Amino acid sequence: MLVAIATVLGVTWLEFIPVPIPVGHVTIMHIAAILSRILEGQIVGALVGLIFGVYGFLNSINPMFTDFLIAILPRIFIGIAAYYSYTYLWKNSAIGADLGDLTSTIVVLALATLRGCLRIKVSAALQ
Repeated sequence: MLVAIATVLGVTWLEFIPVPIPVGHVTIMHIAAILSRILEGQIVGALVGLIFGVYGFLNSINPMFTDFLIAILPRIFIGIAAYYSYTYLWKNSAIGADLGDLTSTIVVLALATLRGCLRIKVSAALQ
């Protein structure tokens, strides 16, 4: 059911909420990825995360997300982090969801930096 919901969100563009920032839109499909991993387990969560990444890759406005690795790989890790934090660390779905989102953000930024999409500026005080 969550795979079908993720597919409908991606096909109809309901997952993308337009906002007036450089990215152009925000998404809500990470919620389906987190819920699927916590409720249904590893395989379903990975599949929903993969669907999320593929639709994000195909519908990207931001040049950073036209890179296959940056668009898809972190979305798969959303559910993995949510599942393990919920199962082994806390029995609190809010903390699991937050760690899933945080993991995705960290992996996206790390991959974007490693692939040359983002530049790190070092302050003169640190040199």
